[in-house]
Amino acid sequence: MSANTPKPKPLHIAFVSNFLTHHQTPMSDYLVAQKDVTYHFIALEPMLAERKALGWDEEITQPYLVQYEEGGVVNDAATKIIAECDILMVGRAPFELFAKRIEAGKPTIYYTDHLLKNVKAHFELRRTGRLTNEYLRPGMLPNTYLLAASGFVAAEMNERGAFIDRSFKWGYFPETHHRPPLDELIAGKPTGAASSRSDTDGPLEIAWVARTLDWKHPEMAIFMARRLRDKGYRFKLRMLGTGPEDERIERMIVRYGLDTCVDFVGAVHASDVKDYLNAANILIFTSDLNEGWGAVVNEAMNAACTVVASNKAGAVPYLIEDDVNGLVFRSGSVDGLTTHVMRALDDAALRERLGRAAYATIVDEWNPEVAAARLLALCRAIAAGTDPAGATGQTATDPADRTATDLPYYASGPVSPA
Repeated sequence: MSANTPKPKPLHIAFVSNFLTHHQTPMSDYLVAQKDVTYHFIALEPMLAERKALGWDEEITQPYLVQYEEGGVVNDAATKIIAECDILMVGRAPFELFAKRIEAGKPTIYYTDHLLKNVKAHFELRRTGRLTNEYLRPGMLPNTYLLAASGFVAAEMNERGAFIDRSFKWGYFPETHHRPPLDELIAGKPTGAASSRSDTDGPLEIAWVARTLDWKHPEMAIFMARRLRDKGYRFKLRMLGTGPEDERIERMIVRYGLDTCVDFVGAVHASDVKDYLNAANILIFTSDLNEGWGAVVNEAMNAACTVVASNKAGAVPYLIEDDVNGLVFRSGSVDGLTTHVMRALDDAALRERLGRAAYATIVDEWNPEVAAARLLALCRAIAAGTDPAGATGQTATDPADRTATDLPYYASGPVSPA
C-alpha cells in the first residue's frame, strides 16, 4: 500500500438487543479486539433485577456498550449506529428500529431462537401480523440473514420461504473454561457406586440448573428423584435456581420424603454455577419447546458432565448427538428421563465417554472464539457483497464445487448451514 493510499475503513458491526449478559460478552470481546473492526452492543433496556441478583450485570461497563436510552431520552448515537453500521445483528428489538435499514438494502442479520414456542405465541404472531411483516417478508430479501440460535428456527423460516440459503447455526456462547484440565476435571467428580448396597464412597451428583418456571419443568426432577430413591439408587440431586415454582418444589420434596437425596439450593450467583457443574456427574435438562436455547447445556458440557436433555429445548439439536456426547429423551417423559439417568448412574465408563465427548464439543467448536471468528468471516463476506448462495448455493460442501462468490462454508458448528 503506497503512502497515498487511504487506509481501509474498519468494518463496523453492531448488535442490538435487550441487554448485555455474560452469554454475549465473550463473543463481543473477541470482535472488539480486532484491529480492523469497530463493534458496538446497543442495549435497549436495563437488566431485570432478578438477573442482576444472580450476577448478570458484572460486565455492563464494557467500552463497546451503548445504552439506547439515557434518562428516558433516546440516545442519538445509538440510532445513528443502527442506521449506518456496515452489519447490524438484531436480537430482541422492535422492528421499527431497523425496518428502514432493511428497506434501504443494508445488511441485517437476525439473531433469534424459534418463535413458535407454543400455541399462544403462534396465534399472537399471526394475529398481529408480526410473523409475516417482521420476519417472513424481510427474510425473503437478499440483504437479510439468519443466525439460528435454536435447532428449530431455521425450519420455521425456511418452510415459509424466508432466509433460504441464508440461515446459519448459532446459539449462546458462555465463556469456555480450560481449567482444570479434562483428566483432572473428570477425576474430581464423585466415583461412588449408584447401588445402595455398595459401601463405595458416594453418592453420585446430579444437577438441575434453571429458573423454576413451569415450562422448565422442575417437577420432572422431583419425580425422577422419587423413582431413583424407590429403586435403591444412591445419589444427590442439587437443584440450582429460583422462580415462581420454588414453594411447589419445596413442598414436593417434603411430601415425597426426598430431603436426604434432594438439595434445593435455590438462587446461585452466575459465577458459582461452574463449581457446582464441575462437581456433578450428570446434568438433567428438562425444558420443553418454550426453551429458546439453554446455555447451561454449554456450561455442563464444558464441565464434562453427562447431559441428559429434552429433545425440544433449542440448544439440544445443535449441541447433543444422542449416545455420542450426551443422552436425549422425549420432552415431558419422566420415564425417558429416568431411564437415561439410571443408565448413566449404572455405567461409569459411559459417563466418562459422554463427558469427554461433550467437553470436546465445546472446547473444539461450540465456543465463543470459534463462533466469533466464523461470524466475522461471514460479516466480511456479506460486507464485500458476496452472493449469499453463490453459483452452487450454501449446500455446496465440496470446495471444488464452490465459487469465489460463496459465503464461508463450515461443515458443522457455529455458522454452518442451518
